[in-house]
Formats: sequence, C-alpha cells, structure tokens
Amino acid sequence: MSRGTLLSGFPWACLAYSLCRFPFLIQTADIWGPYGIGFTIVLVNLAIWHVHVSMKVRTSKPSCHSAIWSVALALCLMGFILVYGNHKSSHPWQGNVRVAAIQGAFDQSVKWDPAYRLATMERYTSLTKKAKQQFPDLSLVVWPETAMPFYFQEGGQLKKEIEGLARELHVSILFGNPSYFYDSTGRLRYRNSAYLLGPDGSSRGRYDKQHLVPFGEYMPWGKLTSWARDFVPTAGDFSAGRNPAPLASGNFRIGVMICFESIFPEISAKEVKKGANILAVITNDAWFGRTAAPFQHADMAVFRAVETRRWLIRAANTGVSRIIAPSGKIMASTQLFTPCFISGLVRLEHGKTFFVRYGAYWFFLLNLLFILMNYIKTWLEKRNDHGKNSTG
Repeated sequence: MSRGTLLSGFPWACLAYSLCRFPFLIQTADIWGPYGIGFTIVLVNLAIWHVHVSMKVRTSKPSCHSAIWSVALALCLMGFILVYGNHKSSHPWQGNVRVAAIQGAFDQSVKWDPAYRLATMERYTSLTKKAKQQFPDLSLVVWPETAMPFYFQEGGQLKKEIEGLARELHVSILFGNPSYFYDSTGRLRYRNSAYLLGPDGSSRGRYDKQHLVPFGEYMPWGKLTSWARDFVPTAGDFSAGRNPAPLASGNFRIGVMICFESIFPEISAKEVKKGANILAVITNDAWFGRTAAPFQHADMAVFRAVETRRWLIRAANTGVSRIIAPSGKIMASTQLFTPCFISGLVRLEHGKTFFVRYGAYWFFLLNLLFILMNYIKTWLEKRNDHGKNSTG
C-alpha cells in the first residue's frame, strides 16, 4: 500500500498482478484488493521457506512453533482463496448491452503532427462505422486517451464531425482530448480530459484526469523540483482534475480512468462509490513501444474489474485494448500496433463490494497489529530468557 501512496504513488507490477491470468485465484480482490492477494503470495513462500529451514537445520522449539503457525495461516488463506474463487468464478457474468473499443494505432512520432489530424479523425470514424455496421445494436464506443489531437472545447469543423458521427450512428462516444482553462491569476493551464457525447451528439460531460504522472505530466512538489525541469524536457505542465464523477448518457454511468490512473485500486473504487455502473480505461501506451509494459498495464485493469465487480472497457491507442468481465475474465483483446476494434456485450452492474465500501486500510491496520503482536511476543520471550539466565 505504501507504494501506492508515498511520493504520489507508483504501484506498478505488484505481486498480485502475476495471477491475473488465473481469475479463480483473484476473486478475493473484491474484499482486500491486490494487497491481500500479494500478502498471501508472500506468506505461502515464507511458509515453504520456514518448513525447509526447520527440516534442514536443527532449530529450537519456538522456531518450530513459528513454522507451524505460518504454515497453518498460509493453508487457511489459500483454502479461503480457492473456495471463494470457485464460488465467484461460477457466477454467469453475461451482458446485454453492446459496447466497442476502438484502437487507432498511431505511432507517438505522428500522434501530434498537424499533418495527421484529418487522417486521425478519418481512421477513428471509419473503425467506429465498421463496428456499428457489424453490430447494429452497438450503444457505446470508447476511443483512447487524447484520441483527438485538437481542442474539442474550441468548436470548429472537427468537433462538428464527431458530434455528427454520434448522431448518425446513434451511439454514445467516449474519447480522450486535452483541455485547458485559465486559473485565478490568468495563467493558462492544461488538463488531460475525456468527453462523453450522447447518441444525439450532445456533450454529456467531461472528466479531467485527477492522478497525474509525476515527472511526466507535471513536476511534483513545486519549487522543490522546478530546478530539475531542464533535465526532464518531456515533462508536461498539466493540472489535476477536481471532484470527479461518473459520466452519464442514457443508462450508462461511466467511471473513467485515464492511463496511469488505472493502476490505482482506490480510483476505480471511488468512481463506483459515486454511482458508476461500468468502468472505462482510456490510454495511449504508444510510449512503451513493443515491450512488456503495455501488457503489464493492461493486466492491472483486470483487478479493477474484480475489485469493483464492474465490466471494464479498455481502449488503448496502440494496444492492448480489452473488454473485461467482473470476474476478471478477458472477453476480448487486441494485438499491439494494429488498427482495429473489439466489441462485446456487457451489463450495467449495481451494488458495492466490500472493497468499494471499506477500501483496504482495514487490512493495512490488521498488518500493523500483526507486526505489533509479533514484536510483543519476541520481547516477552527475550525477557523470559533473560529472567531464566539471571536465576540460573
């Protein structure tokens, strides 16, 4: 948990994410998020090591007792995870609302080139129309982060084309687009945003990214790091959004996460607590190229679906785009750097999981209590040993 909070947080590739391809093992994420699952992985390995040492090396009775307790606790947690996972995995997560994620696959080197602006619009329009032709019941289309390289808020022909596309196809369109505003001092400030258009082409709201990438989208800690800007020329100067709420169109209440935000369990939980009945992750990921990072990033979204028990649509510029069921099962997925779309049936879910209601701070406090009890136990044993030596 400290990795997710200290210095703005960077909980990338936590231990629990190694199990995302085994949905029945991660169902308890709706209780304690990735933290409890990661704790169990560590505990199981610690128990194995403890048994190995106890068998190989002659140890004292307290050490043997400690090994027995660690094995017993590990077995209990494993049993709980398996039983709970089997129960939740058997739930028939079936959808009845058609959605699609569009993957434009524009290389980062041309993404902001004005010469490619019309080509960008044409590709997203073409793929969206193909999705609608193939699936006439399509209701929601999701485009990636900063899919449109212009300012939607300024109006103009490209804005009219997107609005016209939503009206023509009678679909809601969620897309990423930068925005700006002037602060109280008159200074121009930028935000990484997402807009939602209704099937009538009207704007249904805007979401502004709230958790920015440190040293990527902004320089943290103000003047303390301002001197380092010359050493990080690619760092942006974005401002964080305030008071986010799900975007609504028809029956959709969409909890939006932009790129980096999808690695934080608390953000999706907060969106669901505010009424989101479906989650959408929009991201660029072209920065990562053909590395393991796009897949790692996509795998973390699997946990967001399980923690909140919401269907999740992930639209990535260059991949990996996915549609994920509340069980963590990947229903559709794309390859890297391939212009395409994926579609699937989802359900607008209601209700709040234990994790959404209470978060994981209770588990953190439980760990602190466990550490405190272990410290007291060790202190008492040392005091007893000291007393025996004194009387002897």
